Amino acid sequence: MREAFRLSKEGDEGQVEGGITQLKQLMQDANGEWLGQYLLHRFNNGETLKLKEAKPHGLYVSREMVEAEFEQIWKVQSVTHSILNGLYEGLNERYKDNPLKEVFRDVIFYQRPLKSVTAMVGQCPLEPNLPRAPMSQPAAQAFRIEKQIADLRWGMGRRSQQLTPEQKTVIRKLLSTKEKATFLQINTALNKAGCPNPDKRGLNFDRPSRPELKGNSTLKAVGKLGLAEQWLALNEGTQISIINFLADLGSPQEVDRKDWHLQYRGKGKDGKPGELRKFSPDMVNFINAMVTSGKFDRLSKMGFDSGRSAYSIKALKNSRKKCAEAWMNTTPS
Repeated sequence: MREAFRLSKEGDEGQVEGGITQLKQLMQDANGEWLGQYLLHRFNNGETLKLKEAKPHGLYVSREMVEAEFEQIWKVQSVTHSILNGLYEGLNERYKDNPLKEVFRDVIFYQRPLKSVTAMVGQCPLEPNLPRAPMSQPAAQAFRIEKQIADLRWGMGRRSQQLTPEQKTVIRKLLSTKEKATFLQINTALNKAGCPNPDKRGLNFDRPSRPELKGNSTLKAVGKLGLAEQWLALNEGTQISIINFLADLGSPQEVDRKDWHLQYRGKGKDGKPGELRKFSPDMVNFINAMVTSGKFDRLSKMGFDSGRSAYSIKALKNSRKKCAEAWMNTTPS
């Protein structure tokens, strides 16, 4: 089974940075100054050259290590191959009259900032200019809770009764703070609040095939990371940005570096990369806290809901508000 993206044993580095630190130590132990020397050492000792598969947690090569290797190779080879000390004489105008070494460096090491995948997300049918929201967005969680409450009735069929506004409020508060709630927990909360089920009727969804209602799985997920208090202290905009970013994240390892927030670009004109994205300090700090929690991975593996809602955040918030207002003003029949 694949090991989750997590901290190294030292607890202060992610899997990638921890693997880099370990590789540097092993190179030093093997008296290898350069990466190539260490790989030869591993080959001679029958060890795998696939460093990510090295036990116990994998080894990783940093960009700086590869750049240093390039510098050393060029330094040695240019002594006996004078052409390496010359200028570029090819047809690419971009490199005209540049030192050949810098041309090779650019071709090998140039790294385009990562682009957001937001453009590939489907559009909201109610707000066509906005993308569908990740299901783990607080707005999607709140709308799902409200939709479940709207469908609840005391009893079945024509004689069923609607819930009172007070009963809906109790259930809403319960589901907003829990990942899920059984009907026993719901009835207990209603009794405690002084608004029990009428005539000892049961709720229409209370059956073996559906023993519970879904709550706020996002709050539960951040709680498992030990970050519930920090999450609740964030403003709404920062929470939205965090979930959107994580939903678009290609790999958890993208943020296992100190400058991860400096590698993303927005959407430019004609499909070209736009300006570098700017993230708020609160968002960067919270993502870093998630990484250093030791349990960071893809959204679904951390317990967040995966997939997308059918609607945008704006549409979800507007729909929930209108529905809640209508349901709160409903008088039970």
